[in-house]
Amino acid sequence: MWRRMSPWMTVEGDAEALEPFPLPGSLRHRMVHDGYAQLADVVPAAFTANLASTVVNLRQRGIPPIFVFVYDQFWQLARRFERLLDDIVGAGHVMLPNVWTWYVDPAASESGWAPHRDRKPDTLLPDGMPKAVSVWVPLTDADPTNGCMYVVPAYLDADYQQREFTKLRCALHDARALPATAGSFLCWTQALAHWGGRSSDLARHPRISIGLEFQRGDSEPYDFPRVRRVPPSFEERLALIAKMIYLYWTRANMPRPYMEVAIRLGQQLARFA
Repeated sequence: MWRRMSPWMTVEGDAEALEPFPLPGSLRHRMVHDGYAQLADVVPAAFTANLASTVVNLRQRGIPPIFVFVYDQFWQLARRFERLLDDIVGAGHVMLPNVWTWYVDPAASESGWAPHRDRKPDTLLPDGMPKAVSVWVPLTDADPTNGCMYVVPAYLDADYQQREFTKLRCALHDARALPATAGSFLCWTQALAHWGGRSSDLARHPRISIGLEFQRGDSEPYDFPRVRRVPPSFEERLALIAKMIYLYWTRANMPRPYMEVAIRLGQQLARFA
């Protein structure tokens, strides 16, 4: 069914391999000083366009965009980012079982998620480098009109190094918009305050994007089950998608029937722990 739905994609097939993107220079200073790093043109344009088309295809069929992770190509991104992540979270880093897909529709004045931090700031090492990071990839150009990402740079956030969650109390003029072209690589520590902007009638197209998470291999796991191999099997992919629906269905305004599907599929997660 999935192969017929998007014939330009594969499921446990011969997906086009993406070679690791060459490290353009260490990203460590940016991660410590700003709490994030951004690089353009990391994912090839044709590859990015196929991913975006798949998200649109699912949405037109009434299927939540998170189901794009049944396809091999979305898991190829982990390999594409390998050298970048080696620099940021160390060789031997592992992928966490947290993925998501956004389709921010300007026709409905939708927005990304509200301001938040991904995890408690105990994900930072004493030198300010992260133990875990979030990676965000726009599949269409993202700008302030269609809901690009916003962050509060680490050096402007008095609460960045706190050991527990705090209320976000930064000055509005400290927020930084992160316009990004399709196929860019945005990576931030999980202590960074960030959010997705609201789209508007000035937007030329929806903001389509995906999110992934990674952590150091020598740290205690932050979530279970860890992704032991990339790409996971088809059954593992469905179980991980189910977990994400279960976690985020209210935030993502997921239709109720998909919550029931997620509960049934999520029972498989114990097999992969």
